[in-house]
Amino acid sequence: IKVPSDLDTYFKPAFKFRDCFWYEAFDPEFSAKQKINSCVSRDLADFGGGVTYADNSVNTLGALATTGNVYPCLTNEDVYSKVLDNAKKWLERYPTADIISISQDNGNENSKGCTCKECTAINNSEGSSTAAFLTFINKLAEDLKKDDPDIHVDALISKNAGRPPKTVRPADNVIIRLSSNDSCFSHAVNECSANRIDEDIQEWGKICNNLYVWDCTTNFMFYLAPFPNLFTIYDN
Repeated sequence: IKVPSDLDTYFKPAFKFRDCFWYEAFDPEFSAKQKINSCVSRDLADFGGGVTYADNSVNTLGALATTGNVYPCLTNEDVYSKVLDNAKKWLERYPTADIISISQDNGNENSKGCTCKECTAINNSEGSSTAAFLTFINKLAEDLKKDDPDIHVDALISKNAGRPPKTVRPADNVIIRLSSNDSCFSHAVNECSANRIDEDIQEWGKICNNLYVWDCTTNFMFYLAPFPNLFTIYDN
């Protein structure tokens, strides 16, 4: 094989951020070859760097606002002040971070959000159970941007969150990250009526410029069992 000595190719990937959270993909050489640019659990400094999250885990609202596993009220100013203060502390610990994840708890009763009178009124008026959450995240993203103009806030939309609000739109530095954990994995996302994630991508894509997907291919009941997505990975 002959390779031209002056070969020097640049291209802009279709996706700003790609990660594969499997142990086999934590090797930096493998990650670089597969165009994975996350610094989660790997060091890509020798391969051009990558996108860095503040901490290597998902920071939930419950953890940032309280000391227990309790979903905080999204219209309470004391809660907001505490989350903002804690988020700033996280970013101080990770000064090179591009993204901080501030999300709903995923997959349990807390992912339904606060049900107080004020939060419920926002959700009802917007026809979406995620409206109060997005309003909270937008305000937070704007305040964090004052100290770090380049920071983005990653907001995980869980399976219980529902459709986008009628009028509330994600701020420019908010990332909407959809979860596929209630999808049918035996068929491609655009080939099965059971796959709500396909509709979610289309609907959120109309109102959001920063749209990520958490393709959750883990069997949490039986970790070692083969996952039934072998024949749909390519299409998805």
